[in-house]
Amino acid sequence: KSDDKERALKIGSANNASIVIWGEDTGVRVTVHFLNINNPDLYLSDIKIDENQNTQIAHPNEYATFVTYSLPNQLTTLSLFALGQTLLIDENKYSDALSMFVACQNSLDEKIQFEGEENIYQYLAPLYTYKKNYPAALAAANKVLEFDPNNYVAHINKGVIFGTETNYLDAYNEFNLAISIDPNEKVAYYNRGLTYAYEKKY
Repeated sequence: KSDDKERALKIGSANNASIVIWGEDTGVRVTVHFLNINNPDLYLSDIKIDENQNTQIAHPNEYATFVTYSLPNQLTTLSLFALGQTLLIDENKYSDALSMFVACQNSLDEKIQFEGEENIYQYLAPLYTYKKNYPAALAAANKVLEFDPNNYVAHINKGVIFGTETNYLDAYNEFNLAISIDPNEKVAYYNRGLTYAYEKKY
């Protein structure tokens, strides 16, 4: 049953699974659960997909598209996202994490809404910066800001990118924007201070 989380966890643990997916189709509602067992506290680690419009009885053609395309696409994206987050825990696996989030990005379909899509780009920006692919990093940070212009983390990421490229004026602007959005954000102040130090503005 779709609400039998305890049984799903038991089966997953018995099979050393990292991710468990379970659910049911009643004919008038499709319910699917996605659970990241190994890291249940991470973002999008416990998701419920509930479909009561494109059902087998009411809309059989749309139902077929949902179960054969839309649902598998969402579960693929969620799985890649979860694996990317897990790889980020180990600094030695940042390159693998980047590959996973790129695959996650490539799995997106503009016809299918993915909850938290902006977070894919939020992870990509610093990972691309780590790999010194600054144009891709900047594009990822700008993508986050398309979703949320007040995302101070994206502004910090942009500031780091500009600072790394010694574009200090734009770096200051981004850190100042982050501070204006959240005056208590210490990371923005820290990076702005580093930028002053790089320019020897003591």
